[in-house]
Amino acid sequence: MSGINLLPWRDWERARRRRRFVFELVGAGMTGMAVAAVSGWLIDRANAQQDSRNAYLTERTAEVEGRIAQAMALREREAQLVARLAEFEQLLARRPTVAGILDALPRTLADGLHFKSMTCTDNSIALHGAAVSVGRISTLMRNIEHASAFAAPGLKQVAERFPPAPYGPGAVDFELALSLAGRNAVKSGHMGAGQGPPAAPRSSGDDGLGR
Repeated sequence: MSGINLLPWRDWERARRRRRFVFELVGAGMTGMAVAAVSGWLIDRANAQQDSRNAYLTERTAEVEGRIAQAMALREREAQLVARLAEFEQLLARRPTVAGILDALPRTLADGLHFKSMTCTDNSIALHGAAVSVGRISTLMRNIEHASAFAAPGLKQVAERFPPAPYGPGAVDFELALSLAGRNAVKSGHMGAGQGPPAAPRSSGDDGLGR
């Protein structure tokens, strides 16, 4: 036994272990690289999926915002249409009133005077006109008092005309204010309908406010 030399076997064993260690080290490195590569691929895939989801959400959000903007525009348009419809209904409601006023006022005229302009507010009317004399204005006010469509006539201003045409010397300009007797009477379309014809204009000369 003393003649057996174990040194070569030890060298071989040492070399084998070294090769095994190198192989294991290389295998571990390759395994780590593979794991890192797979992990990177999985992370990149997850990022790509998340980017796709984010893009989808951004697209859907933009679409929803567009629909919201359209809805707001439609609501604004609806509000404008409702306001216009209310104005239209108001005009339709006032149309019989204006028509009734224009129908009733000429019935109150007397010979020797005429209206030059008319201003209407909510429930009152201002008349500007000219008359051959102040007495004609008095006749006009009596006719207005007898008309069922109007009430409370009041003379606000009288002034002589310069030049006096078309009525000649003594003609005057006047401003008269009156109110509506009732919105229902005016809105009926024809002033004093069902109550007989309006009082015939009295063309008496200079009375009441005579000069």
